[in-house]
Amino acid sequence: MVKGIIFDFDDTLVNSQETYWQIFLHVARSLNLPVPKREELAARLKEGLALSEIISKIYPALGREAIANCADKMREASREVMKEFPVTVKPEVREVLGLLRTRGIKIGLVTGRVFPSERMWSELRELGLSGFFDAVVTGSDQPRKPAPDGIIACLAQLDLSAEDVVLVGDAKSDLIAGKRAGVRVIVLNEGSTGGTSGPEQPDMVIDNLAKLMKFMEQEAAA
Repeated sequence: MVKGIIFDFDDTLVNSQETYWQIFLHVARSLNLPVPKREELAARLKEGLALSEIISKIYPALGREAIANCADKMREASREVMKEFPVTVKPEVREVLGLLRTRGIKIGLVTGRVFPSERMWSELRELGLSGFFDAVVTGSDQPRKPAPDGIIACLAQLDLSAEDVVLVGDAKSDLIAGKRAGVRVIVLNEGSTGGTSGPEQPDMVIDNLAKLMKFMEQEAAA
């Protein structure tokens, strides 16, 4: 029986690819760098890489100092860019989270964003989502996915065993981390480029978060 759900954040609960694209576009133009293809940036984001690693993959000719400068420029630009291109909650998210809460399901969040969990709670409050969550773990608290540490830490915060929890995420790094942590994994694939090839395979693939409730109904009936 499922007692808890752990969610990824970006592109699982919120639409953020356009925001990240606009940040890259802004900084690339300011530094006279070639603008990356949207598809390439999307693929790199789904690998669970740190910002500096993404930059080095997209711009392999840049040295360490140039990569660090580019990353700093992106962090500086993010707040202004996000005013025009904000991260938005996916349409079905509030309904799904609300239904899970009414069923007594504990809800956690594990994100690769590298800043303190307090800042993540603040963003959840701004988006009107904080009341749904019992635990939050960021890439600042624990090693980023595909390492399983964040999920294991979230299980501890939720006071649940791995066999009682399902992870929902859109990226291959979510799948790998979940399997390493011993939880079941549902991959959200809305036509994106995350892919599920490799030794780790999801327990289910859905194309809309609302279909998570069908899984929950099946679990309850089992």
